[in-house]
Amino acid sequence: MSWEIIGLIAIVLVVTLAIIFRKVPIVKKYWKYLLILAPGALVLILKIIQDAKGTKTEDNVEESASAAKDHIQEIKEQIIEVQTVAKIEATVAKTKNDETMKKLKEVQTIEDSRERRRRLADMIG
Repeated sequence: MSWEIIGLIAIVLVVTLAIIFRKVPIVKKYWKYLLILAPGALVLILKIIQDAKGTKTEDNVEESASAAKDHIQEIKEQIIEVQTVAKIEATVAKTKNDETMKKLKEVQTIEDSRERRRRLADMIG
């Protein structure tokens, strides 16, 4: 259980017991103080717990930020690698394209139309 829930249960329990035993002389005598101090104690307990959680949260935020920076750096490295591979593939495709263009120019210089069409069909697939 978290400390907040335990604190709330304790305060509610004290107030409930005070209401139940309101007729007892000691509770009657300090009834006004109980009504003032119970909510004050509740606020104080919740504030202390919240401050304790706040320091832990800041540590977690710093750890998450460094982990996120590391993850972002890994992603950047992967992107650079993919870009390099894409450049290489584009260069290879361009080289193959240049070879195809050379073959096409050779085929276009053929005088015989049947032979030219046959070679063009072979080039297409």
